[in-house]
Amino acid sequence: MARITITIPDEVDRWIEQCLDESDPAAPDTRDEVARRSLKRARRLGDVDASPEELVGVYRVFDDLDAGIEEVVDTYRRVEQADGDVEDVVEAPEELEQVRAERDRRVDRLETERERLKREKRQILEEREEKRELATFAETQKSVLERREERERRKERAGILTRAKWALVGMDDGQA
Repeated sequence: MARITITIPDEVDRWIEQCLDESDPAAPDTRDEVARRSLKRARRLGDVDASPEELVGVYRVFDDLDAGIEEVVDTYRRVEQADGDVEDVVEAPEELEQVRAERDRRVDRLETERERLKREKRQILEEREEKRELATFAETQKSVLERREERERRKERAGILTRAKWALVGMDDGQA
């Protein structure tokens, strides 16, 4: 940004400094009020001993001063905004810590739930395997019982010679 250098009468400079002094109870509250008082002061100075060219120069000075005051006010607003941003940054670690703590609690809950579900799955798979083994055992037992019953029926139907042969050589499963 380009710098503008202006020359103003010492009396006006002292008055502006006085107006901008915050400890002065008569100090204006706003930039507009400073500008208004400055223009009134310039008019009085112009009425006293200023030529029209000097008066125009004074008005230009105060226009430049008004722009400078506006720039100062904008800078002040940016500083205030930056202060607010700094406060947000200062508060951010506390908020971040709360978010982390909540996340850690949630992770703990989810890990506990996952472990519980793993145990349940393992138990269900073990029960399923046990049932499969029991079913296989039951089928085997049923098959063994059926073969025994069939042998007993064959023995009952067979004659004495066939039974004697079976006693010596063993019973042939393929015989009827």
